[in-house]
Amino acid sequence: HARNHDYDRASEYFQKCFDLVSGDKCVAVNKKSLPGIKFCASAGLALSHIRRGNMEASLLSYRQMMMCLGENKNCSDANSGYLLAELASSYMNASEIERAESVLQLAYRWCAQQPLHPESQLVLGAYENLLKATDRHLEVADMRRWIRLMPDELSPL
Repeated sequence: HARNHDYDRASEYFQKCFDLVSGDKCVAVNKKSLPGIKFCASAGLALSHIRRGNMEASLLSYRQMMMCLGENKNCSDANSGYLLAELASSYMNASEIERAESVLQLAYRWCAQQPLHPESQLVLGAYENLLKATDRHLEVADMRRWIRLMPDELSPL
């Protein structure tokens, strides 16, 4: 629903997901996966709230997302790249530049380990937009340096 910009429905489902994993009611999922699911649900709620114009609720979900990281630093991966790239872009549009950059730094760390993952390109694009918007054009090449670490036959450069 978030990818289709239906943020009312996305919010509803992210909240249901968050409630299930927070209440430990989710028996169909491996317990080791719960922190990552909780992280993604929080990120999705933050995105849904800000896209629906509720900055206060978005910030509460953002804090919950960061608390998930405090509990488990490895609770997410590049699969959350879409949510994080969109959330960062939304925070940038709301002039929450520092918050946008903190979200992108999280996403960049995970996506740098999986440069061929489809979500990685979204994260790179969002990070490049942030650097350009904050007059840090010279940092773009450095931010993209991990692409050059790919084997030559796979490198898009």
